[in-house]
Amino acid sequence: MKKVSDQLTDLADRTRKTEEVVEAARAKNRGRLEERKAELKTAVDINFSSAESAWDSAKAAVDGKVKAMRADAERRHDERDLRRAEHRADKAEDDAADAVAFALYAIDQAEYAFVDAALARADADALADKG
Repeated sequence: MKKVSDQLTDLADRTRKTEEVVEAARAKNRGRLEERKAELKTAVDINFSSAESAWDSAKAAVDGKVKAMRADAERRHDERDLRRAEHRADKAEDDAADAVAFALYAIDQAEYAFVDAALARADADALADKG
């Protein structure tokens, strides 16, 4: 699993790409939008099956983790053991890494939907101009 800092760098890179797509849509750069849509479609198709099962697992894990976090919060006041504190920190870092990975997937989905909407709007505008 990647470090959280590496995942955050990936998140920043994908956010930048999303901003470029939004700018391409504003500039009505259909070629760039079509290119990015194809890239995203490939990425989404590759990740869909794993993301779908990951989503179900994530929902169940979140419920379990929330319960566990509440129980851990009560025990934390009494714990001073360095080994247990390090274990909790490792688990929290893993949880953060999973959340960032899920955010990256959600950004891909949102960007794909935006590109699809921009292309649909461009098609509708083109038809309106002809008619």
